[in-house]
This record gives sequence, C-alpha cells and structure tokens, in this order.
Amino acid sequence: SDSNCDVKFKLNYRIDGGAERTLATWHEVQDDDFNRIKVDLDDLAGEDVQFILLVEANGSPENDLAMWFGPRIEP
Repeated sequence: SDSNCDVKFKLNYRIDGGAERTLATWHEVQDDDFNRIKVDLDDLAGEDVQFILLVEANGSPENDLAMWFGPRIEP
C-alpha cells in the first residue's frame, strides 16, 4: 500500500475552562504497529480538567490516516 502517514498526536487540557495547554506530544508514522502512550496526570489530580485529543499533519496531510485507539484514564 502507498501510505506515507506522518502525524503528530497532542494531548491538550484546560483547567476550569482556562487556557488550553499541551500536556504531551508524540510523532507517529505508518509502521503497522500501535504504540501505547502513558502520560502522568498526577499534577492534575483534584482539578476540573477537560482533555482535548488532537492529531496534526506533520507536513502534507496527503495519505494521513490517524486515530486515537482506546484512550482512557486509569488509576
């Protein structure tokens, strides 16, 4: 297949409706593999947090096909 998927995933957040901030970013390319990402949320404990899941093209968006697969928050 002709896949040149090259994207940047971003996990942003807002506390109490405030300014949007970036918690984590990572680069992904098409390699037929899923990558598990773990982000430490301890600094946000007790806050009213809205999480924002983003994907951005890393260059041309042509042939980009990216998805968040099973995002979840665990204790």
